[in-house]
Amino acid sequence: MEVIGFFEVHQAAGTHGSAVTLQLEKLTSEQALDAGTELLASAIDLKATKDVVQEGVLTTTRPDLVLEKGDRLALKDSGVLTALKNVVVYVLFKPVGMGHYKKV
Repeated sequence: MEVIGFFEVHQAAGTHGSAVTLQLEKLTSEQALDAGTELLASAIDLKATKDVVQEGVLTTTRPDLVLEKGDRLALKDSGVLTALKNVVVYVLFKPVGMGHYKKV
């Protein structure tokens, strides 16, 4: 499968003075969290306006977006998440080598 999109929305934004972010990370079967490949060109800002869907910009390194058997995805957060509430993410996939995705 290939990751072709990532979206996030939250009901209450983070309020800490430092950055509060979310990154999508690809982990191979042997890797621990924080040891994988970051799939977003820049992390999602969890201090952004509440109830507004944010679209993550994926890396342009296509092989990084392809999931092999045993690979998995993780959500890697940074900062103090105390005020953050009700985070929803969705990831779009397509089979490798089959079809295409066209954003309308």
